[in-house]
Amino acid sequence: MLNIQADGRGKPGIRFFEGEKWLVASGLLGLLLAGICAVWVMLYGGKVAPEGDVSKAFSFNAALGVFLMSTAAIVPFSAMSAKGRAFFRWSYIMLALYAYVAETVQNFRGMNPRFVNDGTAFDRGVSGIFTFVALLLVLFYCMLAFQYFRKKAYTLNPDMVLSIRYAMFAVMISFAAGIWISFNQGR
Repeated sequence: MLNIQADGRGKPGIRFFEGEKWLVASGLLGLLLAGICAVWVMLYGGKVAPEGDVSKAFSFNAALGVFLMSTAAIVPFSAMSAKGRAFFRWSYIMLALYAYVAETVQNFRGMNPRFVNDGTAFDRGVSGIFTFVALLLVLFYCMLAFQYFRKKAYTLNPDMVLSIRYAMFAVMISFAAGIWISFNQGR
């Protein structure tokens, strides 16, 4: 783990991933699921009738896994309280687990997990919950982003927090693009 000093006087610093082993594990789970989907696509192709596409599950799981691990890397610099970090961590893990299951299982079943055309009530329910989960992921991340704009976080590690602030702007733009794409019901 990389140590970043909280100040220039040699005090113990904040470390990337510090205290976030479960968030990292959930990110690694996404990469594992992506690997399983990749093997399936290489052996059998991506399309699963009538609407599924395992290659989409591959890309989703890989992207969410990397996103969770990068989030785990920067959470220690947020200056959130231990309770606040735990609430964020476990909320994000639970939401991510639902997203992994919905994306992977529904595509293997031959259903589009986001935009169901001719599915059952179960499929429409999974899709509706998936939309709600995606919005909660954005909302919780916005709450995390806010932490980096507080004086406390900046005071503890100004250079790192300034970098994270710029990254948060980029993430918010990507979230806005994702919401727009969802409204257009496409990728």
